[in-house]
Amino acid sequence: MNRHFQDFAKAISSVYNPGEARYIAKIVKEDVFNLQADLSEKDLVRLYEIRDKLLSGQLIQYILGMADFYGLKLQVNNSVLIPRQDTEALVHEVILLAKAMDKKEKIQILDIGTGSGCIALALKKELEGVDITAVDVSIPALNVARHNNQVNGLCVQFEQMDILKEANWKRMLKYDIIVSNPPYIPPSEKSLMPDNVVLNEPSLALFIPEEDPMLFYRKIGEFSRIHLSENGILAFEINEFRAAQTVSILKELGYQSIVVKKDLSGADRVIIATKPFPQGAKKAL
Repeated sequence: MNRHFQDFAKAISSVYNPGEARYIAKIVKEDVFNLQADLSEKDLVRLYEIRDKLLSGQLIQYILGMADFYGLKLQVNNSVLIPRQDTEALVHEVILLAKAMDKKEKIQILDIGTGSGCIALALKKELEGVDITAVDVSIPALNVARHNNQVNGLCVQFEQMDILKEANWKRMLKYDIIVSNPPYIPPSEKSLMPDNVVLNEPSLALFIPEEDPMLFYRKIGEFSRIHLSENGILAFEINEFRAAQTVSILKELGYQSIVVKKDLSGADRVIIATKPFPQGAKKAL
């Protein structure tokens, strides 16, 4: 990293820790300046503009209008959450599950709360023989997801839907895998979060609408009991501090083979569960 980017990382270290500052400097060098060793006066003006925006509390992905996720370049703006590396753990687990399925027909996957489309698009890029539908309550978020679908040359179907309204459920089909990274932060925890996240990222995608951090997990669990195919699988990204609560809810709903998976940092991040066995049916021995 040359002197200009070293100075850039040092300057933003008042907002970010040194490791994050160096990572951001690396992103800027690669994505804005194409790894140029020498910067022109015009380039330096651009670099200083980015620095000043970061120091004002803006997030680098929103400044650049793009984010990297599972090998994809995705457009992002304030209508969608910035895709995070933690969520790649969820994508990885769903890929393994889909590849292990023995189906002659296409595997049907539903992504609930798609935001930028990162999960659905990464799955579509990595998997053959799948049809993927992705839903979100936010029209602006869906506009971003559809743009990302088009520019990456993928073929995911995006629809507007509020999963909390049960009247919407009847129009949905059966799916072999249902995946979701839903909102799970209660408003009471807002003060514990970094200011640049609270002030920049969409509240709709971060916070639950009431003091019930399990609201979306419960509703999606109830929806999935109806809309998962036989032996279908439900996969969630979770709050690492509420893994036990989420497991408890899924057990109450009758889900089988519930497994908690960790992300690269060792935090509980993904829960996988199999559709409840039908009441009154006899399990195979």
